[in-house]
Amino acid sequence: MVWSSRPVFISSTFYDMQEERDLLRNVVFPALEERLKSRRVHLGWIDLRVGVANGGAESEEAFEAQVLKVCLEEVKRSRPFLVGLIGDRYGWVPSLERAKSAVEEAAAEEMEWQIAAALDGRSVTDLEIDFGVLSDPEQRKRSVFWFRQPLHYDAMAPHAAAEYSDAVATDPEAPSRARKLEALKDRIRTALPGRVFDYAVEWDGRKVTGLTGWARQVEDELWKELDAETAETRPALTWEEEEREALLDFAEDRARDFAGRASIIDLIIRFARSKPGETRRGLVIVGEAGSGKSALWGALRAPLIKEDLFLLSHAAGASPRAPSVDLMLRRWIAELSVELGVTTALEDNAKDEEVENVFASLLGKIAQRRSVLVLVDAIDQFEATNRGRFATWLPKLWPANVRLVAT
Repeated sequence: MVWSSRPVFISSTFYDMQEERDLLRNVVFPALEERLKSRRVHLGWIDLRVGVANGGAESEEAFEAQVLKVCLEEVKRSRPFLVGLIGDRYGWVPSLERAKSAVEEAAAEEMEWQIAAALDGRSVTDLEIDFGVLSDPEQRKRSVFWFRQPLHYDAMAPHAAAEYSDAVATDPEAPSRARKLEALKDRIRTALPGRVFDYAVEWDGRKVTGLTGWARQVEDELWKELDAETAETRPALTWEEEEREALLDFAEDRARDFAGRASIIDLIIRFARSKPGETRRGLVIVGEAGSGKSALWGALRAPLIKEDLFLLSHAAGASPRAPSVDLMLRRWIAELSVELGVTTALEDNAKDEEVENVFASLLGKIAQRRSVLVLVDAIDQFEATNRGRFATWLPKLWPANVRLVAT
């Protein structure tokens, strides 16, 4: 079972929803990601406003002008789950020319709604929601909105209140934005019954607080959607299948944030490609704990699988069973038998020497047909037996066409 990804798109205005978006990225999404691991699913969150400094109206407008185009393209491309956050701001309204330009660049035949829709005077957030949700019946099923209840604006400093609410802002366009915001909320409530939630927050004099309960609600609601989409009925697995899946999970987890060390990876791949007599047959990578050896092992699996060789891989830390040399060899024997098209019968109580002899025999046979790479992570973390501590399980007659890479 390969890993897949489920995207989640965040749609909101910019400055006034900073605390909520931070909580989604730092708390809610990591919690959902952890839940999805057992199903081999990554959560790919998309927040086009992440990492933008709060530099005032000019920087926000300049950034939002770019966001509109990218947003329309991204929502169309990924058809994600969508989390909409709406407070008391309608958001920045681009010029008609900018709105048309963004729409035209992202346009496709299924976007005919934009020709008839009035683009003039509509905010970026409004257009995101119209395109991403309201114009698409299928996307409505994947979208959830949270409307923030008004803050106590009369108790806030006037400039702060104006940054959080069009209703109390004093610029000439504020009343118009406030009316459009209410109309947008009405459209959303009408189009998404049961998918719009209200929540209350507090103000500590500097920022929005009191979001813990809201974060739990968002996690629960999103999990309902993700659970329904990713749940599946799977048959019972053999222990060998469980170990293979544990190995895949371990490799995926360790390699996910791997970066750099291209020269080491290139060296190992060249070593794996080497012909008999060109080099030594074993390569061991050593390093202190935490130096990234397992990450390197995980990152190696993908490029090595593409090579024209037979790969036997293992990681002693991948599962509770993984430190067992006997179980590793039995799994490898099964994989070699399938590749060779033979049946290999081993009794459950077979002696260590018998298991090792069968492995060595099959390894020699496969090496006569093709190159083989044995890739082992944490070779020093096997069981505390002689075969585990001193690697006596390695065949004494090592085939010329087999390479060993271990950490």
